[in-house]
Amino acid sequence: MQNTGEKKLVLLTGATENVGKMLRPYLQQEYRLRLHTHRRSLTPLTPQEECIQADITDLTAAMRMVEGVDAVKRQLNRTIGDN
Repeated sequence: MQNTGEKKLVLLTGATENVGKMLRPYLQQEYRLRLHTHRRSLTPLTPQEECIQADITDLTAAMRMVEGVDAVKRQLNRTIGDN
């Protein structure tokens, strides 16, 4: 693969959750971001970001989310016993 100088695209799931909010500014320094949310969209977005609002358990939606990404950073914010 040739290096075109374009930043790699990272999918950050749980972008509106605590860990996602903390990671976002650090990741956007090095990567283009596809930010996944389940309940609400994100604003404002930088030119290097896009937001996708979807149910991650929906296979079709999950396939759209990962299309073209170079890496996935999955956030799991549930504890044992959460439903």
